[in-house]
Amino acid sequence: MRENFLNTELPGPPSHVSILVTSTSSLFVSIKEPEGDTMGLITRYRVEWSTSASFKRILGSAQVTETKNPSHSINGLTTGVHYFVRASAFNVKGWGPPQCSTPTSAAPSSWRECIGVKSQFRNHEGLVRKLLEDAREPHYRGYCIESSKPQSPSKRLSVSRGIKQLFQSATKFVRLLQRGVYLATVFYHKENILVTAEDQIPLVEIQCCSTSIIHDFLWFAKLSCAWQQVPWLQQALSSAHSSSSSLLQNRHNILRAVSQLQSSLGTMDLGQVYYEPLKDRQGNVLLVTLKEFPNPPSPPDPSLHWMPLARLEKNRSRTPLLPEPTAMDMLYEQLKEKLSFHRHSIQWAQPGLYVGILKLCSSVEQIRVLVPQRLPNLLCHTRVRHNPHVSREEWAWLQSHNYSATAGSAQNLLSEDESLMESSGLVELVRSLRAAITHLLTKLNIPLYRAYQYGVYTHELLQFGDKLSILLLLPPS
Repeated sequence: MRENFLNTELPGPPSHVSILVTSTSSLFVSIKEPEGDTMGLITRYRVEWSTSASFKRILGSAQVTETKNPSHSINGLTTGVHYFVRASAFNVKGWGPPQCSTPTSAAPSSWRECIGVKSQFRNHEGLVRKLLEDAREPHYRGYCIESSKPQSPSKRLSVSRGIKQLFQSATKFVRLLQRGVYLATVFYHKENILVTAEDQIPLVEIQCCSTSIIHDFLWFAKLSCAWQQVPWLQQALSSAHSSSSSLLQNRHNILRAVSQLQSSLGTMDLGQVYYEPLKDRQGNVLLVTLKEFPNPPSPPDPSLHWMPLARLEKNRSRTPLLPEPTAMDMLYEQLKEKLSFHRHSIQWAQPGLYVGILKLCSSVEQIRVLVPQRLPNLLCHTRVRHNPHVSREEWAWLQSHNYSATAGSAQNLLSEDESLMESSGLVELVRSLRAAITHLLTKLNIPLYRAYQYGVYTHELLQFGDKLSILLLLPPS
C-alpha cells in the first residue's frame, strides 16, 4: 500500500471541461477525467469561475464529489457577463493543475435578447386564468349575469318536475344514432372500458345542433381545457336557447350535453378530445373524449360498470350491423387504435432541444399536420441535445444562417466551415444540429439536396415548459 502511495502522482488536468448556457443566470459545467495510469483514484473535482481569463479574482468555487459523470451547475450569475471556468482533479496526493473550459468563456443569455424575435414572454396558462377571472365579474363588458331573481310560476313548475326526476334514471343514454350530433366518453383502465347497463359506451345527444360543426368542434376542443368551468358557462349562456343566433344555441346545447355526462359519470373531467369528429353516411357526427384511469373508481351510477375490451368487442361482433356502419360502429371498430393513440398522446418527450419539421396537408375543412405515431402530440422531430436552452449567441448564429432570397438555408447548416466557429463555442451546437436535421430529413424520405428549400423559423423558439424546446424547420412556401 505504501508502494502504491509512493508511485501515485498528482492528477493531471481534466481531459476536457465544457460549459453550456442553461438560462439567463446559469451555466452547466461537465468534466472528463484526466488521462494517465499513475494518478491513482480521483476522489473529487473543483470548479472555479471568474470574470477574468487570468483568474486573478475568483468569484466562486464548488467541489464535485460525483466522479462517474462529474458536472456542476453554476447559478446566480449576471446576464450578459462573460464568465471563465476551470476545473481541477484531486487524489491522495492533492490537487492537480486546472483545465480551462471549452469554450474559454460563456455569457448567460437567452434567444429572446436577439433582434427580430417575439420578445414578450407568453404565459399562456396565466393569461387564460386571468381571462376567466375577469369574465366572472358581475358586469363584464356590459354583460350582466343575474345571480338571483324571484322564482316565476314556470320555474316553480320546473322545480317540481325536477323532484320527480329524482325517482327516475338520472340520464337516458342514447342507444341508436338518428341523424344528429352526439358526444361519447371513453373511460378506460388498462384493458377495461366503462359501459352502461346495455354494455355500450356512454353516449348523449347534442340536441338541435347542425351537423356542419367544424367551428363548434374547435370550440369544444378548447372547452376540454376548462371542464371545471362548464357550470359557470351554462349560467352565462342560460338565455342562448331562445337566442336567434345558431352559434349560441349550438354552444349552449354542447354545454348541456357535457353537463349531462359529467353528472352521470360523477366527474367534471371528461378527458381529452379526439382530434377529429367521426362521421357516417347517415349524417351522424360523433364527438369523442378519452380518459385513462390509473386506478378504476367505483361507477357513480349502478347502471355503469367496467367491462374488458375483449368482451365488449365480442358482444359487438354478435350485434347485426346495418348496411352502412354508423359513427358509433366506427368508434367500436377503431377503439383499440384510439386508446393507443390516446396513451401515446399524453406522453411527454424527453427533456432537451429538438428540431421539428412542419409538413402540412390542407383540405376545404381542415389542415392536417404530419406527426409521429409514438408521440402524436408533437411534430416529427429529432433531439439535438439534452440542454433545451438556446443562448443569444446561438440564436444570432441561426438568424445569420437562415434562408433568404440570396443565400442561406438549412443546407448551410449542413455545410458550414467549423473552423470559423472554434472560438465562439458554437461547434457542438452546429454538429448536433447538422446530425439532427440530416436524420430528420432522411427519416421522412426527403433528399438532402432539397435541404436548401427548408429554413429555420427564427422569430420564436417553441418552448413547452422549462425542459422542452423545439426549433421549427419550415418547408418551402
